[in-house]
Amino acid sequence: MRWARWTSFVVGLLSTLLVAEASAHAGQTDSKGNTKSGAGPTPGGSTAGGSSALGGSSDTGVIGETERDQGAKMTHEGEQHPKKSWMVEASYEFHRLVRQSDLGGDGVNRNFNYFLLGGSYDLTEYDRISARVGLYERFLADSGETGVRLDDAVVGYTRLFKLPDEFRLRAQVRTVIPLSFESKLQGLITAPRVALFLERKFGIVDTLLLGYVEGYVSRYKEAQGGNANPTMRVAALAEVDVTMPFHKALMIGADLYTASTWFYETQGLPPSGAGSYYGSSPDPGFTSGQPVSQVYGGEVFVRYHFPEVSGFLVDAQLAYANGDPVLGYQSSLHDGVFRFNGFYRHVAEVYFALNAHY
Repeated sequence: MRWARWTSFVVGLLSTLLVAEASAHAGQTDSKGNTKSGAGPTPGGSTAGGSSALGGSSDTGVIGETERDQGAKMTHEGEQHPKKSWMVEASYEFHRLVRQSDLGGDGVNRNFNYFLLGGSYDLTEYDRISARVGLYERFLADSGETGVRLDDAVVGYTRLFKLPDEFRLRAQVRTVIPLSFESKLQGLITAPRVALFLERKFGIVDTLLLGYVEGYVSRYKEAQGGNANPTMRVAALAEVDVTMPFHKALMIGADLYTASTWFYETQGLPPSGAGSYYGSSPDPGFTSGQPVSQVYGGEVFVRYHFPEVSGFLVDAQLAYANGDPVLGYQSSLHDGVFRFNGFYRHVAEVYFALNAHY
């Protein structure tokens, strides 16, 4: 029944968009007589979500790993929403793992929906505050559960700087309101982040470099179940989007992401004869403390921007990803050995995203 309900919803929404597109194409042209395609959101593949410290978790939390869900670009030229200083956004994503078997505990991620609701307000032409929250719907859940769980909420402030040679720099500070299942297991209080986004457009090519440092404020060193909680993460993302010259509403792109995460020290084993084991055991190969975890991922995608209709900006996207912010990423360590996998069955997926801004 749930499949039928959401399938009907998506089909109905797509039908509405196609009708709106046909209507918009009939009457909207620019000064050169070309059909307007409508301006799109910031470059990127996935629009929302979060990743756990190790990636591939069933509920990842820490929404907006790359902030590609930031919505329409914040500019002082006003090309995105020139008549108002506020914006609301909503997104729907359907994710499907390429491998549908032999997934172990990640079987809940074989197919799932993700929803995002957020908004922003421009204090000035350079300053923006924003907030958003996400929701997972999984089709495989424990007995007595619906499969619906909240993602963490995020609130942030972003400052835009215009640099020479048409470079744009966005500095952002943000923090997390812990609502996700994983954050509750970790005892997460909040996760402040400082991020820098460097953007430049080269003709039909948009480029984005992102780097950030994030800290974790938790009640405990260990999450329920014994895993060590993270203390800090450093991450970077590089992305390229290309607008098709024969049809400016169509874009293709790719991105690469990597992050390193540090963890709390754990309790370890008690002295001989001291009683029962308590806490998670440190990795015996690292006598100086917990090892640093590195995750990585990337994706290729196709995106189409529908024409603007009554202030609504809508785009649809289809992507193949080896890990993404909503699903999580794969660790560079597999069975204690460093390996690079271009295809990892626990996070290799295809997903469809439908994003709307007003």
